[in-house]
Amino acid sequence: MPRHRWPAIENVLTLLRQSLIPIAPARCLHCSQLSQKADWLCSECRSIVTEYHAACPRCGLPTARDLGDQSGCEQCRASHPVFTNTIAPLRYTPPVKTLVTRWKFKGHTGLTPYLVEVAGSERFAASDTPDAIVPVPPHWHRRFTRGFDQTWLLANSIAHGHPARPPVLPLLRRARSTSEQKRLSSRDRILNTRDAFVIDRPFTARYVALVDDVVTTGATVSACAETLLAAGVARVDIWCLVRVASPDEEV
Repeated sequence: MPRHRWPAIENVLTLLRQSLIPIAPARCLHCSQLSQKADWLCSECRSIVTEYHAACPRCGLPTARDLGDQSGCEQCRASHPVFTNTIAPLRYTPPVKTLVTRWKFKGHTGLTPYLVEVAGSERFAASDTPDAIVPVPPHWHRRFTRGFDQTWLLANSIAHGHPARPPVLPLLRRARSTSEQKRLSSRDRILNTRDAFVIDRPFTARYVALVDDVVTTGATVSACAETLLAAGVARVDIWCLVRVASPDEEV
């Protein structure tokens, strides 16, 4: 059976891997270097994980300077995103890309808390506390073939590390299957996600943190945010691991 369809087995293997470190040193997932430390990246690869030190607070895209509390970058002032803020700590450099690829496409679900740690759980904790954390849902068919829902795992891991422990609510459901975004142009991504999401249950949350793993053009999170706002949410922020500056950087 394909390994990515058995996340429970991956979790067991993760525990075994950590317990056997003194006997069988782990290998860095990125460079394959042997390590005596129970970590997914060796110290050298961990040291080259890069973050966005200057990014637009509205859309999360990198900028030449820190915009502080301004209303957003030039692109945001022109397009007026429906979401209020974006937390996207990591750049899509090779160590991060390796971790995300293993986690998302090869069933290494044990990587979830490590990715949040690398991103800096304090970044999310330092934000305003939302009434609920809402994961961007995959279509049921994609979740079935992959064997797990990575955004649900990510949302719960972020909530677990948040001092206020906001509830994770699966409010959204994909009403229809969509094509893979990475194969589409920016315009086609918007058309692809139009009316793709619906609210799945009653709720009272007024401020929502919408969680996704990698945000590129923002078409998916914008479609989700529009659905939430139309249903009565007053504010939607985006919390993700990575805000990709260009579709060319995607996996």
